[in-house]
Amino acid sequence: MGVGIQKVDARKCFIKEIKYKEFKDFMNKYHSMGSLVSKIRLGVIEEKTNNLLASTCFNVPRYNSAYEYEIGRYAVKFGFNVRGNFSKMM
Repeated sequence: MGVGIQKVDARKCFIKEIKYKEFKDFMNKYHSMGSLVSKIRLGVIEEKTNNLLASTCFNVPRYNSAYEYEIGRYAVKFGFNVRGNFSKMM
């Protein structure tokens, strides 16, 4: 962990489905490969500030039809460590 990392517990956040534009802007800023068209887009929102801190999307699997969905992208806002957010989204 570097200096200036803000730690937020996932229990102090809520998960909600976010609109494509919000997801696209977040991924283009915080994911190395940018945005992706997706069926389901979830955001981790801090209750106190209502800020989007992390996001992921789920798509139809490309390589294994045994599963209903696969994770397309996942990113966390720079400077934040949202403890437990990934398992909360699952």
